[in-house]
Amino acid sequence: MLIAASSKNCKEHFDADNPVVAPKYPAVSPTVTGTLTSAQTKENRLALEDLTRFREREGIAQQLIISMIDRGLAMRVMKKTKAADMWTIICNEFNGRTSATKQDMQRRLHNLKCADNGNVRTHLEQIFTLTEELASMGEAVPDEQLVTIITKSLPPSYNAFLNTLTLMSEIVPNTTFKLDSAKLITFITQEYERRSLNAKTRGGNQSGLSNGSTDNESTYPKKLIFQALIPKKINDSGGEIKKDGAIKIEI
Repeated sequence: MLIAASSKNCKEHFDADNPVVAPKYPAVSPTVTGTLTSAQTKENRLALEDLTRFREREGIAQQLIISMIDRGLAMRVMKKTKAADMWTIICNEFNGRTSATKQDMQRRLHNLKCADNGNVRTHLEQIFTLTEELASMGEAVPDEQLVTIITKSLPPSYNAFLNTLTLMSEIVPNTTFKLDSAKLITFITQEYERRSLNAKTRGGNQSGLSNGSTDNESTYPKKLIFQALIPKKINDSGGEIKKDGAIKIEI
């Protein structure tokens, strides 16, 4: 709307913080005799022209506002006589709607759950979409919080996989590996694809795991993830990582 107002040279009429004041007319009042000098007459003529332009732009601003809102809101703003006051009502209305929308989106984001046989890729896309929309509204989700939201939203069959990721983020130095949301989504997507492929091979369900899976079936192949996360010199040794004592990693 403000873009349209700029094209009509009436944007300043929307600013309630710095309201445009109507030009004074007449600029010069007649004397007791009712006569004006030629200079005073010219001054009044110019003042009238300024007032006419002001009223035209004010009218255009009000017409723009009325034409771009729904009827219910229009009935409310038409009670005001200045475009700036009308615009203030609209801003307050939509700021209130935006706040409610943010709260609803945050609630949906925290309540998202993926069923055990659900499409994990689609689920992650839903989380990503909500976080992007919140960020566009000035409510960016901190990465650590996003990691927590994602891990809590996955099916129970992913617990062993997530525990392995968490273990690696704790024992590998932070400069080498940090489990941020981007890495987490990448690993989860790869795991989902692996399970989906296994499910097709075995004729199982979409998650690659049936409710009657054995421990071996439900355990993520640690060798793959360890090779991806552990520094090469540790991979080559295949032995221990020492951090507050020796930690033996079984592959």
